[in-house]
Amino acid sequence: MFQGRIPTYQVEKRYQHAWGHSVWVLLSVSLVRDEEGRPLHLIAQVQDISERKELEGRLEHLVDHDFLTALFNRRRFEEALAQEIKSAARYGGGGAVLLLDLDHFKAVNDGSATKSVTICSRRLPRPFGAGPATPTSWHGWGVTSSGSSCPRSTRGKRKSSQKAS
Repeated sequence: MFQGRIPTYQVEKRYQHAWGHSVWVLLSVSLVRDEEGRPLHLIAQVQDISERKELEGRLEHLVDHDFLTALFNRRRFEEALAQEIKSAARYGGGGAVLLLDLDHFKAVNDGSATKSVTICSRRLPRPFGAGPATPTSWHGWGVTSSGSSCPRSTRGKRKSSQKAS
Protein backbone atom coordinates (compact mmCIF):
# COMPACT_ATOMS: atom_id res chain seq x y z
CA MET A 1 0.00 0.00 0.00
CA PHE A 2 2.75 2.46 0.89
CA GLN A 3 4.46 1.84 -2.44
CA GLY A 4 1.22 2.54 -4.31
CA ARG A 5 0.73 -0.95 -5.78
CA ILE A 6 -2.56 -1.64 -3.98
CA PRO A 7 -5.06 0.95 -2.69
CA THR A 8 -6.60 -1.20 0.08
CA TYR A 9 -6.03 -4.42 1.95
CA GLN A 10 -8.57 -6.92 3.29
CA VAL A 11 -8.07 -10.13 5.23
CA GLU A 12 -10.31 -12.48 7.20
CA LYS A 13 -8.74 -13.40 10.52
CA ARG A 14 -9.70 -15.53 13.46
CA TYR A 15 -8.92 -14.19 16.90
CA GLN A 16 -9.14 -15.89 20.27
CA HIS A 17 -11.43 -13.94 22.62
CA ALA A 18 -10.32 -13.50 26.25
CA TRP A 19 -13.24 -15.73 27.26
CA GLY A 20 -11.90 -18.56 25.10
CA HIS A 21 -14.15 -18.55 22.04
CA SER A 22 -13.10 -17.67 18.50
CA VAL A 23 -14.10 -14.42 16.83
CA TRP A 24 -13.85 -14.07 13.05
CA VAL A 25 -13.27 -10.58 11.69
CA LEU A 26 -12.87 -8.93 8.33
CA LEU A 27 -10.01 -6.45 8.61
CA SER A 28 -10.03 -3.72 5.95
CA VAL A 29 -7.21 -1.18 5.73
CA SER A 30 -6.95 1.86 3.44
CA LEU A 31 -4.12 4.36 3.09
CA VAL A 32 -4.97 8.06 2.96
CA ARG A 33 -2.52 10.20 0.97
CA ASP A 34 -2.07 13.96 0.73
CA GLU A 35 -2.37 16.00 -2.48
CA GLU A 36 1.18 15.07 -3.47
CA GLY A 37 0.62 11.37 -2.96
CA ARG A 38 2.51 11.04 0.33
CA PRO A 39 1.03 8.69 2.95
CA LEU A 40 -0.81 10.57 5.71
CA HIS A 41 -2.47 7.86 7.77
CA LEU A 42 -4.26 4.52 7.65
CA ILE A 43 -7.96 3.88 8.13
CA ALA A 44 -8.74 0.44 9.50
CA GLN A 45 -12.14 -1.17 9.88
CA VAL A 46 -12.75 -4.37 11.82
CA GLN A 47 -16.05 -6.12 11.17
CA ASP A 48 -17.25 -9.14 13.16
CA ILE A 49 -18.07 -11.90 10.64
CA SER A 50 -18.43 -14.75 13.15
CA GLU A 51 -22.08 -15.36 12.30
CA ARG A 52 -21.30 -15.55 8.57
CA LYS A 53 -18.45 -18.02 9.23
CA GLU A 54 -20.76 -20.18 11.34
CA LEU A 55 -23.37 -20.23 8.56
CA GLU A 56 -20.68 -21.09 6.00
CA GLY A 57 -19.61 -23.99 8.22
CA ARG A 58 -23.18 -25.28 8.44
CA LEU A 59 -23.56 -25.01 4.68
CA GLU A 60 -20.32 -26.94 4.13
CA HIS A 61 -21.64 -29.62 6.49
CA LEU A 62 -24.88 -29.88 4.52
CA VAL A 63 -22.94 -30.21 1.25
CA ASP A 64 -20.80 -33.09 2.61
CA HIS A 65 -23.25 -34.97 4.85
CA ASP A 66 -26.46 -36.91 4.50
CA PHE A 67 -29.10 -35.03 6.49
CA LEU A 68 -30.75 -38.24 7.72
CA THR A 69 -27.73 -40.22 8.92
CA ALA A 70 -25.14 -37.44 9.39
CA LEU A 71 -22.66 -39.65 7.50
CA PHE A 72 -20.47 -38.24 4.76
CA ASN A 73 -22.39 -38.45 1.47
CA ARG A 74 -21.43 -40.13 -1.81
CA ARG A 75 -19.77 -37.01 -3.21
CA ARG A 76 -17.54 -36.75 -0.14
CA PHE A 77 -16.81 -40.49 -0.30
CA GLU A 78 -15.63 -40.23 -3.91
CA GLU A 79 -13.51 -37.21 -2.98
CA ALA A 80 -11.90 -39.04 -0.03
CA LEU A 81 -11.32 -42.16 -2.13
CA ALA A 82 -9.62 -40.14 -4.88
CA GLN A 83 -7.37 -38.53 -2.25
CA GLU A 84 -6.44 -41.95 -0.80
CA ILE A 85 -5.58 -43.24 -4.29
CA LYS A 86 -3.34 -40.21 -4.91
CA SER A 87 -1.67 -40.69 -1.55
CA ALA A 88 -1.01 -44.40 -2.19
CA ALA A 89 0.38 -43.62 -5.65
CA ARG A 90 2.67 -40.91 -4.28
CA TYR A 91 3.90 -42.51 -1.06
CA GLY A 92 3.35 -46.20 -1.76
CA GLY A 93 1.39 -48.58 0.38
CA GLY A 94 -2.08 -49.85 -0.06
CA GLY A 95 -5.56 -49.47 1.22
CA ALA A 96 -8.98 -51.00 1.20
CA VAL A 97 -12.51 -49.98 0.39
CA LEU A 98 -15.37 -51.45 2.33
CA LEU A 99 -18.85 -51.14 0.86
CA LEU A 100 -22.01 -52.23 2.64
CA ASP A 101 -25.31 -52.66 0.87
CA LEU A 102 -28.11 -53.77 3.14
CA ASP A 103 -30.54 -55.94 1.21
CA HIS A 104 -34.23 -55.50 1.95
CA PHE A 105 -33.53 -52.52 4.23
CA LYS A 106 -36.30 -50.65 2.43
CA ALA A 107 -38.80 -52.82 4.31
CA VAL A 108 -37.31 -51.66 7.63
CA ASN A 109 -37.37 -48.07 6.43
CA ASP A 110 -40.97 -48.28 5.19
CA GLY A 111 -42.19 -50.13 8.28
CA SER A 112 -40.41 -48.10 10.93
CA ALA A 113 -39.90 -44.52 11.84
CA THR A 114 -37.07 -42.65 10.18
CA LYS A 115 -35.42 -42.46 13.60
CA SER A 116 -34.74 -46.22 13.50
CA VAL A 117 -32.92 -45.91 10.19
CA THR A 118 -30.82 -43.06 11.54
CA ILE A 119 -29.87 -45.03 14.65
CA CYS A 120 -28.89 -48.09 12.58
CA SER A 121 -26.85 -46.01 10.15
CA ARG A 122 -25.00 -44.14 12.88
CA ARG A 123 -23.98 -47.41 14.57
CA LEU A 124 -22.21 -48.81 11.51
CA PRO A 125 -18.66 -47.96 12.64
CA ARG A 126 -19.00 -49.54 16.10
CA PRO A 127 -18.11 -53.18 15.20
CA PHE A 128 -14.66 -52.07 14.05
CA GLY A 129 -11.97 -51.60 16.67
CA ALA A 130 -8.85 -49.50 16.50
CA GLY A 131 -6.02 -50.82 14.39
CA PRO A 132 -4.12 -50.38 11.16
CA ALA A 133 -7.22 -50.96 9.01
CA THR A 134 -9.65 -48.85 11.02
CA PRO A 135 -11.92 -46.87 8.68
CA THR A 136 -11.01 -43.20 8.61
CA SER A 137 -14.62 -42.19 8.07
CA TRP A 138 -17.98 -43.59 7.05
CA HIS A 139 -19.81 -42.37 4.00
CA GLY A 140 -23.43 -43.00 3.13
CA TRP A 141 -25.51 -42.64 0.01
CA GLY A 142 -29.13 -43.48 0.13
CA VAL A 143 -30.52 -45.26 3.14
CA THR A 144 -29.26 -48.73 2.25
CA SER A 145 -25.64 -48.19 1.24
CA SER A 146 -22.53 -46.95 2.95
CA GLY A 147 -18.81 -47.35 2.63
CA SER A 148 -15.44 -46.47 4.06
CA SER A 149 -11.88 -46.14 2.91
CA CYS A 150 -9.20 -47.75 5.06
CA PRO A 151 -5.83 -46.23 4.17
CA ARG A 152 -2.62 -48.14 4.77
CA SER A 153 -4.43 -51.43 5.30
CA THR A 154 -2.81 -54.52 3.86
CA ARG A 155 -4.35 -57.84 2.92
CA GLY A 156 -3.86 -60.44 5.64
CA LYS A 157 -2.63 -58.09 8.35
CA ARG A 158 -5.98 -57.73 10.11
CA LYS A 159 -8.60 -60.34 10.78
CA SER A 160 -12.15 -59.31 11.34
CA SER A 161 -13.53 -59.93 14.81
CA GLN A 162 -17.02 -60.25 13.29
CA LYS A 163 -18.31 -63.63 12.19
CA ALA A 164 -20.64 -63.87 9.22
CA SER A 165 -24.21 -64.59 10.21
